[in-house]
Amino acid sequence: MTAATFSNHEVHLQHVGTSQEASNPLGLKCFAIETPATVDATNTIAITLATYGITTMWDVWAFTHTTTDDVIKTEATEIVTSVTTGVLTVTIQAGSNDDKRVIVVWGV
Repeated sequence: MTAATFSNHEVHLQHVGTSQEASNPLGLKCFAIETPATVDATNTIAITLATYGITTMWDVWAFTHTTTDDVIKTEATEIVTSVTTGVLTVTIQAGSNDDKRVIVVWGV
């Protein structure tokens, strides 16, 4: 597997409603990583969760653009993820080269 260059990804920071993160009673955090269209199947993306204030990951959602910068749809199959020492690694599913993707991460 080849690691995708993270510097080319666009990060969309969390949104927790009208409460500031510090006063949010649930402490739920969310952020999205938007990949460039050059990401290929079996590429990996390493994301340091602490950078976004997450110490415990709850869920990861993956979407693909139908065409670049157009509608996003849920990936056809489950994505493969792992967390080691606070770094989430997402492996792009096989059979889907050169698609722009959005990966949404939830946690506390």
